[in-house]
Amino acid sequence: MLGAAATIPVAAAISAREAHALGARIHRGLARRGELPLDGLTAAQKRTVAALAETIIPETDTLGARAARVDDFIDVLVAEWFDDAERARFVAGVAGVDERARRAFGKAFADGTADEQTALARELDAEATEARRTRTTAPFFAWMKDLTVYGYFTSERVQKEILKHRMFFERYDGCAPA
Repeated sequence: MLGAAATIPVAAAISAREAHALGARIHRGLARRGELPLDGLTAAQKRTVAALAETIIPETDTLGARAARVDDFIDVLVAEWFDDAERARFVAGVAGVDERARRAFGKAFADGTADEQTALARELDAEATEARRTRTTAPFFAWMKDLTVYGYFTSERVQKEILKHRMFFERYDGCAPA
């Protein structure tokens, strides 16, 4: 089962506008933090999350997940939004990905080549798709994928540079009525 924080847009029964505003607010909090360390994930866990997110949304001719600070976004969720059970489940999921990577290519996921990471992510995605199809408990990768997409599309850089969100008064408000 996905954690409540991970399914904010769906499980909390809030509108898409409210979900977007929430994501934008979390990103604004990141901007205020600057480069201060967050404390939801260890450095090794954050490296895995960053590599997973970048594998899900890689940099091409547009920003990738790293440039949109998706790993920081997820770190804030883990630190400040997840309850203890969700945090433990998320951290266990990250550890599970690293364990699968060690079995598949002999090192942590973040240390794998792009091809190795992509191959493992495809396996994890196929398992997540099958779980959704059979309506069984979604594995960690489905949760990670949902968080990555949510964090990516609510980031200021994606709003400005990709979605061409028109900025009023030079401030970022990803969900302001026009």
